[in-house]
Amino acid sequence: MGDDQNQFAMNSDQNGSYTLDQQLVTDPMSFVADAAASPATTSALNVTQSAVTQGSTGTYDQYFQAFAVRETRGGFDFTQTPNYQQGSGNSYPALGAYQFDKASLIAIGYYTNDGALSDSHWNDASFTGKNGITSEQSFLNNPAVQDQAAREWSASVGWPAVVADGLPQYIGQTIAGINITAAGLLAGTSLLGPDAVKQFITSGGQNDPTEAYGTHVSEYISNFAGFQTPFDNAPATGPVLATNL
Repeated sequence: MGDDQNQFAMNSDQNGSYTLDQQLVTDPMSFVADAAASPATTSALNVTQSAVTQGSTGTYDQYFQAFAVRETRGGFDFTQTPNYQQGSGNSYPALGAYQFDKASLIAIGYYTNDGALSDSHWNDASFTGKNGITSEQSFLNNPAVQDQAAREWSASVGWPAVVADGLPQYIGQTIAGINITAAGLLAGTSLLGPDAVKQFITSGGQNDPTEAYGTHVSEYISNFAGFQTPFDNAPATGPVLATNL
């Protein structure tokens, strides 16, 4: 188990807390259409090195595996596999390989507001049944749905947040030695939210926010920069439909 325990939540801040966007609670698909219903299959990483570092490259499937390993194993060692059974025993509700919090699962339609969003206890009655997920354990037991949920969040919450904060305009620039790419922006936003990414970029790397366990947003912007995403050629403004992503 990794010692980092990052949250896959758009609104996480550098203190490890978050402010829930109420629009996402009342209308989880307010940004864009829902992703394709069939769960995605994450392929094994096909990289020569055992660790992802700045300069590593990969497909969109490999991006998600890299993210899941980092979230649940505490590093980028790909002799390991993601821990899809990672539970919420860290005083901050986070489930599975991508460490989803309640707000994130609400945003993509798997969970409803249980009135205790910052509590580590998950209420099975609050799971919506989407893709057959009716409880905390059924989510942990289903890697394919977790992979699909990560894609849904990235397409319907993560990337629209990147666009809403005006971050695509920085793609192609080099900030503190880091090449800014769509994948790096998405990964940084997944860790700490778009505002933290923007702080890093607009400060020229002088302001490098961290989450509660000390991970800098620049680590994600840098280490995920070489991965492909469906957003690489997306417009810098306006929504990107999540269908088939």
